[in-house]
Amino acid sequence: MSDVRDIVVAPSVLTRTEEPAFRVDGVVYPWAQVLAHARRRGAWQILTTEVRQALACLRMATEQGPPLERDAERPAGNEFRRARRLHAAEDLEAWLASRELTVAQWRHYIRGEALRRRHAAELDTVPERYPVDDDAVEKAAGIWGCCSDALARWAWLLAGRAAAAHAATERAGDPPPAPDDLDALEELSDRFADGVATNERLEALLAARYLDWLRLEGTSAAFDDDDTAAEALLCVRDDGWTLAEATQAGRGHLRRLRLLVEEIAPDTRHHFVRARDGDLLGPLTIVGEPTLVHVLRKDAPSLDDHELRLKASRQLVSTAAAREVDDRVEWL
Repeated sequence: MSDVRDIVVAPSVLTRTEEPAFRVDGVVYPWAQVLAHARRRGAWQILTTEVRQALACLRMATEQGPPLERDAERPAGNEFRRARRLHAAEDLEAWLASRELTVAQWRHYIRGEALRRRHAAELDTVPERYPVDDDAVEKAAGIWGCCSDALARWAWLLAGRAAAAHAATERAGDPPPAPDDLDALEELSDRFADGVATNERLEALLAARYLDWLRLEGTSAAFDDDDTAAEALLCVRDDGWTLAEATQAGRGHLRRLRLLVEEIAPDTRHHFVRARDGDLLGPLTIVGEPTLVHVLRKDAPSLDDHELRLKASRQLVSTAAAREVDDRVEWL
């Protein structure tokens, strides 16, 4: 099992919670524990909030006019199918059938999510203006949980915690925790993580990802067209203007910049890798806009960088936990 999307979940698990989700070293973990873990982390609350928003948007669209034009719905459906490699109609039908979902339920989900994106700026008020009763939210939560892969992600996360906990107890020579002892699972998986993310391993990972994890800080100035950006560059380099002055004169947008090299588009990444402190780069096309970038400083990856240390730790633990899942977990 290498992809969470390969986990097959039906909406019925929300009512048949006694059904097994997976085994870890022969110990059965029922869906009741997956859902309890999700509620503990607040994931269930997030899902039901999103479902309520989608249903409210659907109701608003129905009362105001056609729910959604077919041309607006199609991109959302295509995106869903690409992400799951459902290229042919038969692939989608098989995916839905394995999860006890109908095409109508899937389209209801696609329309709801497309509308939720369209009305993203007003999602705080739409449910108030178009209220949806709790029973409707509960009924739709299973469909949304399957189609969004939320239920599969919850199962994968608990399986990772459980596999890590079993690994930790095995190394200590102790018995594994009970499936319903979530406190013990969390404590033991944290112990597993501490054993994985040692300083030596973190330093080795930072060395391996050196170029990707160079951190740049500076200022970017985006302009409407190439000519304006080029003129701003000349004003800074030849006339001694500050980038802020040139941006204001060119009616551009000045922003603070703090990011890792890996977060930069591949086609412009090499400019930042070669840059030195104080360099002015550009014009570069960033997110479709001609942009100048003033690199104030570039820092090598270091464990003193709290954000980077956390990122590296998560990568090490995630990789190690995935190996434990592959070795120990049987999906049911």
